[in-house]
Amino acid sequence: MRSFFSRPSRRGARRRQIFSAQFDGGQSAAMCGTSIHLGCDVLERRIVLTASPAADFEFSQGVITGYYGAGGSIEIPSSINGTRVVAIGNNAFRANGQATNPITSVVIPGSVKSIGDQAFSSSGLTSVAIGRSVKTIGDYAFNGTGLTSVRIPDSVRSIGVGAFQSARGLTSVTVGRSVQAIGDYAFQSATSLTSVTIGRNVKSIGIGAFNGTGLTSVRIPNSVNSIGSHAFQSVTSLTSVTLGRSVKTIGDYAFDGTGLTSVTIGRSVQTIGEYAFAGRAGIGLTSVTLGRSVQTIGRGAFVATGLTSLRIPDNVQTIGDFAFAYTGLTSVTIGRSVQTIGRSAFEDASSLASVEFIGAAPNVDFYAFSGVAPGAKAYRAPKLTGYGPDGANFYGLTVATPVK
Repeated sequence: MRSFFSRPSRRGARRRQIFSAQFDGGQSAAMCGTSIHLGCDVLERRIVLTASPAADFEFSQGVITGYYGAGGSIEIPSSINGTRVVAIGNNAFRANGQATNPITSVVIPGSVKSIGDQAFSSSGLTSVAIGRSVKTIGDYAFNGTGLTSVRIPDSVRSIGVGAFQSARGLTSVTVGRSVQAIGDYAFQSATSLTSVTIGRNVKSIGIGAFNGTGLTSVRIPNSVNSIGSHAFQSVTSLTSVTLGRSVKTIGDYAFDGTGLTSVTIGRSVQTIGEYAFAGRAGIGLTSVTLGRSVQTIGRGAFVATGLTSLRIPDNVQTIGDFAFAYTGLTSVTIGRSVQTIGRSAFEDASSLASVEFIGAAPNVDFYAFSGVAPGAKAYRAPKLTGYGPDGANFYGLTVATPVK
């Protein structure tokens, strides 16, 4: 076997002797120019052996593009043949890509600034230490690996599309404080992922970022402005979410099919996307508090949940089609600015007996109140226009004056 042996000094200047040696059947002879080098620290009388980077890596202009070593646990050197290693290239360690032998663990040095697309994809990797100078993690970089935990250092600014997708053994993730964007599908189908700490400077959580994981709770920091569509969809184990005070948009299907039973939507949220909190046959949210800045409640946003009462704040202008259909609502208060109630918005909310309108009559689409409780009332103050007199039919509701 041919190897390169070296050991850095730890305690200032000390005497070192470098030998070249060929080992053969227990005999050794000092030779010059052989491919095995022995670093001998005379003071400590120890020999430390490390594999030759030149023999193990394909390398060009500071970028590792392939690996041809024995596999197992490896440590990527910070320099090869005097040239600093600054990047791990696309597909460099990917199974069935450029890697010839599978690796199980890797230490990425502080010299590396970027990890390329699919760099370790499907490689069988179970452990990684990411150096503190890495700024970008490429698309699908660790997709399909066997990683069990990941700590993303504070140097990292972006996590690429599908970076840890289908890493099914991954149980915990800590996202560093410099990350601004968690890419689309970054942790999708990491089915064992139960714990995530999202860094305090993350501004966006991408499409499907945590879709299909095993998270039980999540805290969205105050820095986050948007939660992408499908971000936490089908996380049936998710029972608790705290939304930061800067979230403005909750994307379509963002929390569809989760185990959430209650949620408080902060005062910064303006848009709740289609099917964002949709339940399954009445299994889902039983309580929701809508912030005062919400303007749009999307199609099916709370469909088939277990909600029993609801107050829609004054800033809401649009309630989408099927938004609260098939729920357990018994009473609803609709704010003064609502202009449109969509088709089937409250359809088959069969226990809904009381709808109080605070403002003038909105435009109401077909079947908006179809299938509500028999004799359900539309309460409005007498001075409000568009409802007709007491006893009139308002889209299936009987107009009445609230009892003070």
